[in-house]
Amino acid sequence: MTPQASKLLAEWLASGWVERVEPMPAALTITPGPDLNAEQQAALRALTAQPDGFQPWLLHGVTGSGKTEVYLQWIGQRPAERRQVLVLVPEINLTPQLIERFERRFPSSHLVVQHSNLADGERLKGWVAAWQGEADIVIGTRLSVFTPLPRLGLIVVDEEHDGSFKQQDGLRYHARDLAVWRARTAGVPVLLGSATPSLETVANVVA
Repeated sequence: MTPQASKLLAEWLASGWVERVEPMPAALTITPGPDLNAEQQAALRALTAQPDGFQPWLLHGVTGSGKTEVYLQWIGQRPAERRQVLVLVPEINLTPQLIERFERRFPSSHLVVQHSNLADGERLKGWVAAWQGEADIVIGTRLSVFTPLPRLGLIVVDEEHDGSFKQQDGLRYHARDLAVWRARTAGVPVLLGSATPSLETVANVVA
């Protein structure tokens, strides 16, 4: 790319020779999932019954109870304007299985992964795709809570109680709490899933 590209493009825009056009996302393709049991159906009904806007949710279910399937079906039932989804997971070694499930369910979506074990170039590529609105789904560890998402639609924090969401060195933060803050700021729902919810989350639910 020529160093004068930005200047030339600005001149062409001003002259009317070119026009800025925002590309429309492709239609979302969703692969049907398994039938939900009664508890999963009740959780999904509660999630989908609420109007758009900020709303924190706690999905409490024992390990193996099918929380991930509720996440997937909830995302699949969101409005069709293709808002971005941020999914936080506590461990890198949990990411491949989750990515595979998301890729099977949403085969037409642009999915990127963000965690500290990625090569710098690969991580930057995913970050830019999210920042430019090209990535539909971002899955990652606590680091990904800072990923820019211009069309953010909802956030999922899996295993919200897990201590690995806390950054103890350098800049200290809790990715779960930042996720809730981001959801409030963006006016979108956030779903916290756990088999053993943290005391802070339980207190917030009871309050």
